[in-house]
Amino acid sequence: MALEVDDRVVQTAQAYFDNVANDLLARGGVLVNRADPVRTDYRFASAVFDQLALILARKYAAGDYDFETADRLANTLEGELIELLTTIWPKGDIEVYPHNWSRVYEGFDAGEFDHFGRSTDPVKEFTDPQIREFLAECGGANPRA
Repeated sequence: MALEVDDRVVQTAQAYFDNVANDLLARGGVLVNRADPVRTDYRFASAVFDQLALILARKYAAGDYDFETADRLANTLEGELIELLTTIWPKGDIEVYPHNWSRVYEGFDAGEFDHFGRSTDPVKEFTDPQIREFLAECGGANPRA
């Protein structure tokens, strides 16, 4: 199920990701207007966030980011998505929702805690397999072994 997206979505997602990552890593926070290019339409925003999922998953799998950095990016982008959901999404419309983004976000979220004592390495046991599975299904490359 490789993701098929148009060039505008790919370009917007890449620029948005790069800007958010640069802001977060250089300044510790994200400039407030970074999501403006995504605010044009909720369908467009959904497609951009699904593309962000692929970008983040690929960068993590390739070793460009360690877990802590990728998780911080996921949490920051999730916050941006929640803000978009409250401002531009029609209430109750879950048909047009970035489900792939949710998979990647939840994969990183699963690595944040020990699952009530059931895991000594939640990143290895939960995050890495979920990111590998996502990339395998969505046409990603370089999954972590």
